[in-house]
Amino acid sequence: MGDMFATDVKVLDVESKALLKSASSKGEGVGSILKVQIDELGKQIATGIGLPEAQVVQEQKPITDVTTTSMQAYNYFVHGRQHVERLYHVDARRLLEKAIQLDSTFAMAHFYLAYVYSSLGETKLRRSAFENAMKYTERTTRKERLIIESGYARSILGDRQKQYKLLKLLEREFPKDKMVHYALSFFPQEDSISQLEQATSLDPTFEMAAIMLGYAYARRGEYSRAIEVLERYAKASPGNANPFDTMGEIYFWMGNLDESIRKFKEAVDIKPDWSAHYRIAYIYAVQEDYEEALKWNEKHLSDLKSADEQYEARIWRCFYERWLGSNTLALQEVPAILDLARKTSNHSWEATTYSLRANILVERKQFDAARNAIKEANRLAKADFPANAAYYDAFFALIGAEVDLLEGRIASAGKALSEASSTLPKLSGVYSVWLTFLIHQVQGELLMAQGMYGEVIRHEKLRSPLPEQSLSTNNMIWINLNFRSDRLAKAYVAKGDLDSAVVEYERITKFNPADKDRRLINPLHRYELAKLYEKKGLKEKAVEQYEKFLSRWKDADKELPEPPDARKRLASLMGKK
Repeated sequence: MGDMFATDVKVLDVESKALLKSASSKGEGVGSILKVQIDELGKQIATGIGLPEAQVVQEQKPITDVTTTSMQAYNYFVHGRQHVERLYHVDARRLLEKAIQLDSTFAMAHFYLAYVYSSLGETKLRRSAFENAMKYTERTTRKERLIIESGYARSILGDRQKQYKLLKLLEREFPKDKMVHYALSFFPQEDSISQLEQATSLDPTFEMAAIMLGYAYARRGEYSRAIEVLERYAKASPGNANPFDTMGEIYFWMGNLDESIRKFKEAVDIKPDWSAHYRIAYIYAVQEDYEEALKWNEKHLSDLKSADEQYEARIWRCFYERWLGSNTLALQEVPAILDLARKTSNHSWEATTYSLRANILVERKQFDAARNAIKEANRLAKADFPANAAYYDAFFALIGAEVDLLEGRIASAGKALSEASSTLPKLSGVYSVWLTFLIHQVQGELLMAQGMYGEVIRHEKLRSPLPEQSLSTNNMIWINLNFRSDRLAKAYVAKGDLDSAVVEYERITKFNPADKDRRLINPLHRYELAKLYEKKGLKEKAVEQYEKFLSRWKDADKELPEPPDARKRLASLMGKK
C-alpha cells in the first residue's frame, strides 16, 4: 500500500529443488530495499541455512556500508557491470559514470569504470578511477577490497607479482568468484583453459570468460573447438556482437579471410558502434583490396566517436597513406593523432604514433628527425610500462640501428645489436619472443650492409616464424612497420641468384592461409618482382606485376622514383608486345 515495498525470497536446493528457506521483508519507499530489506533478508537466509546467529551478526555489514545508499546508483552500477561483461565499453561508461554522479563514494563503480577507461584508452581517467576506488575501499567487503587492490597493483603500480598474489588469496578465500578465475587465466603460471572453464561453470552467461575460452582454444590450435564454444555462446546470447567479433578474429588466424570478414560484419550488423570496422579494413588490405579497406576505415572514422575509436581510425588512415606511398599526406596526419593521444594521456598511443612518424621520416631520408622520433617513442612506451624498460630500450635501439645501417654507420648498429643481445636473457614471455625476432632481423641487415650475402641467406633460413598476431591496432601497425619480409629475396638478388629471388618474391606476394604471418603484402615487393620477371624475359608476368604495383601506388608522392620507373618500364614492355 502507498509507498510500501515488500520482497519475498525462496532458497531452493539446486539438485532436488527442495525449499531450504523462505524469507520476506518490507519497508517504506524504494530506498528501503538497500537500507533495510537486503540486510534483513540476508540475516534470515543465513540463519535459516544453519549459520549461527552470533556469527551472522558479527560478520554481516549493512549493505549500504559496502555499496551505496542510492538505489538508482546501484541500478546504474548493476547494468553498467553487465555491459562491462559484454565488453560494451561505451555503454558501460555512460551507466557507471551516472552511478558515480549519484554516489561519488561508490568504490566498485569506480573500479569497473577504471577497467572501462583502460579499454577505451583513457589513461588519465583510468588512473583517477583507480585512485578513487582505493580511496573508498573502507566501504567495500573484504573480497571487493582485495579485487580493487589487485587491479590497482597491475594497472597503477605495474606490479604483476603483487596482483597475482592477491588473486591467489582471493581464489583460496572465495573459490566460487567467477571474476577471480577469469583474472587468473591471464597468468602464464596458470592453466588458462581450466580457469576459464571454472568461471563459465560458475556462470554460463559470463561472456568475458566465454570469449577468452574461445581464444584460449584457438591459441592451442584447436580452432574447431574454439568456434564451437563461441557459436554455442552466440546462440545462448542472441543479439550480442562479441562472439561474432571473436569468431572473426579466429577465422583470420585460420586464414579463412572471407569467413572472417563475414563474422566481423555480423558483429557490426548487431551493434553498429562495435569496433570491428578497422579489422574488416585490414582483412581487405591483406587481400589487397585497398578501395574497400579505405572505405571501411572512413566508415570507422565517421561512425565511431569515442577517443579510442577516433585514434584507431586516424592512425590507420595515416598508416595506409604511408603504405601506399603517400608519405606527405601521412606525415600531415601525425600532429592530429598525437593531439588525440595527449588529450587522453595515452602514452602507448603516442609511442605508436611516433614510431609511425619515424618510419615515414626514414622513407623521406630525414634520418636525424627519425632518430628523435624513435627516442620519443621509447620514452613514451616506458612511461606506460616502466617495468618493461629494459625491453623497450633494447627494442628501440635496434630500430635506431636499422636507421644507422641505412647511413652506413655499421659500428653504431653493431653496438646496439650487442647491447640488445645482452638484454635478451633477462626477458621472458612475449617480450623475449619479439626481441629475438628483431635481433635476428638486425643481424641479417648488418650482414647485408657488410656484403656477406651468402651469410644472409644462411641466416634467414634459420629465422623463426612470426608469432600469432592479434588483430589489434598497435600490434598490426608495429608488425608491418618494423618487421620486413624481403631480406632473403634481396640477398638472392645481390648474390645474382635471380631464380631463387623470383621464388622468394613470389612467396611473399601471395597470401598463404597455412602461414601464421598476417602482414600485408608490400606493394614495393611487386615492383621488385616485376623487374626480375623483366630481366628474365617473362614479359606478361612483368606487365601484370607493374600494373598491380601502379594500381596500389596510384596516389604516391610525385618525388618517389618507383612509380615513374614502373610506368616507363611498363610502357616499354607494352610497346614490345
